[in-house]
Amino acid sequence: MNASWNQHPRSSACGHTTRHHRFVPSRRPLRGGMTMERRPPSANDVDGGSPAAATDREPLRTNPRVPMAVLKIGDGIAIFVAFAAVLATVGRLEPTAMLLAPVAVAIGLSAVWSAQLWDSRVTAMRWIELSRLTRVAAIVTAAVLALDRLIANGPGLARALTACAVAWLLMIGWRSIHRSWVTHQRRQGRFIRRTIVVGTDARALELVRLFATHPEAGIRVTGVIGSRHEAKRAGVSELWLGERRDAASILTATPSESIVVCSSAVNPRMLQTVIDTGRGTGREVLVDPGLAGVDARRVAASPVAHEAFLYVDSGAPSRTGRCVKRAVDIVVSSVLLALASPVFAVIAILIKRTDGGPILFRQRRVGRDDHEFEILKFRTMVVDAEARLAELSDDNQRSGPLFKLAADPRVTKIGNIMRKTSLDELPQLINVLRGEMSLVGPRPALRREAEEFPSELRERHRVRPGITGLWQVEARDNPSFDAYRRLDLFYVRNWTLALDLVLLLGTAEQLLLRPFLSRGRGEVDAPAALMAA
Repeated sequence: MNASWNQHPRSSACGHTTRHHRFVPSRRPLRGGMTMERRPPSANDVDGGSPAAATDREPLRTNPRVPMAVLKIGDGIAIFVAFAAVLATVGRLEPTAMLLAPVAVAIGLSAVWSAQLWDSRVTAMRWIELSRLTRVAAIVTAAVLALDRLIANGPGLARALTACAVAWLLMIGWRSIHRSWVTHQRRQGRFIRRTIVVGTDARALELVRLFATHPEAGIRVTGVIGSRHEAKRAGVSELWLGERRDAASILTATPSESIVVCSSAVNPRMLQTVIDTGRGTGREVLVDPGLAGVDARRVAASPVAHEAFLYVDSGAPSRTGRCVKRAVDIVVSSVLLALASPVFAVIAILIKRTDGGPILFRQRRVGRDDHEFEILKFRTMVVDAEARLAELSDDNQRSGPLFKLAADPRVTKIGNIMRKTSLDELPQLINVLRGEMSLVGPRPALRREAEEFPSELRERHRVRPGITGLWQVEARDNPSFDAYRRLDLFYVRNWTLALDLVLLLGTAEQLLLRPFLSRGRGEVDAPAALMAA
C-alpha cells in the first residue's frame, strides 16, 4: 500500500481546508497484483454508483452487487430444475399440478430472502449459510406438502419430498461453486466494497487486519479516520485520511460503498454524526460493538427507553449437550469405520505398493487438557518426511507457527490424491472412538506449535480436538495464523450441537466438491504489515 503524501498547511486528504495533508494521486501495485488508486473524488463516486475505471495496473473494480444478482438467478434455477426433473418422472399430471415447479421457486426464493441468504455478510460464512439453507428447505418442504394435498393427481408425498431434497442439494452445490468463483474474483480485487474505517485505536486496527485477512468477505479498507500517530505506529499511515473531528467532511468527499465505525474509538456524538453522514450518501454503516469472538446468534437488540442495547446470551454449554456430543461421536465413528473398511483395505494396498513403507503415519499431538496422544493418518509422504522438514521450512506458506507447502515434494502420488479427497484422515475415526478426539473440534497441534501459541489460544485445549472444525470449513486455504486463532477460539467459546451438525454438513460438502473446485488459487495475499501485526 503506497501513496504519495505532500505536506501542505491548508489541504486535507479530501481537499477541504484544514491543517492536514494533501493527498497526491498515485497508483502503486500491492502484493498479488492488486493496486490501490488515490485520486480526487468525483460526484459519481460520492453517490457510490460509479466504479473506478479499469486500467492496465488495476483489476476491473466491478459492481459489488453483481455476485448477489448471479446468486439469485442460480438459486431460482436450482429449485426449478429440481422440481421439473422430479415432475418429469410422474405420469400425466393435472394442469394445476404443472404449476408446482414455479410455485416452489416463488416460495423457495421468498424463504431465501427472508433468511437473508442474499446478504454477502451471511454467504461469506459457510456454516451460517448451510444452517439457514436447511431451514429454508424445511419451509419449502412444508409448503410443497400442503400444496400436494390440494392438487388433484399431484406428484405424491414421496416425489414431493424427493424434489425438496434435490433442490436443497442443488442449492448447496450451486452456492459452493458461486462462493469459489466470488472468492477468487474478490482476491483479484473485483466485486469489493470500498470501506472507510472510523477509528485508529487497537480494536479499529484489528478490524483493518480482519478485512485484509479475509478478502473473501469483499471488504477492502481504502481509508482510516482517526489519529495519524496511531495509524503510523500500526503501519497503515498510507490509509490515513484525516482526524476524527473532520470525519463528516472526509466521508462526504471520499468515495466508498460502506463505513465501519469502531465504537471504542468514537464518542456517541461522533457516532451519530457518522451514521447521519452515511444515511445522507446512501452508504451502509456498520458499527462494531467490540464483541470480538462472540457468535452473532448470541446477540440480540434489546431496546430500553428507546435506546439501543445489546443483549448477549451467556452461551455456556450444558452437561447434557456435552454428553450428546460424545454419544454422536461414538455412534457416527463406529458406523463410518464399518462402512469404510473396504476403503481402508484398498488404500493400505496402494500405500504398500508405492514404496513398501508403513501404512499409517503416527504422530504425537496435544489434546484435551494439554494431554498428548498419538494421532493416526494414512501415510501420504515419503518415509523420511519428518527428517526433511527442516530443509523446507524457508518455503512455509503460512504465518505463525503452522507449516504448509502447497507443492510439498515429500508427498507421494497416492498421498496427493488422498489429501485432495481427505481420505488420509479416515484412521482418526479410531482416535474418536478411543475418546482422544471428536468428530468436530479444533485441529490437534504439535507440541512445538502449541508452545508458540499465544496464551489465549491455549483455551482450545479445553475441548477434544476434532477431525474437522470451523477453521477447516471456513478458512482451510487461508495462510493467516490470525484466521486460525480467531476461528478456533470462536468455536470453543460459542460451541453448540447445532454448530457441530452444520460443520459436519459443511465438511461433507467440501469432501464432495473440493476435488472439482480450485480453492488453493485464492490464498490470501494481504499486506505484510497487516498480516504480521
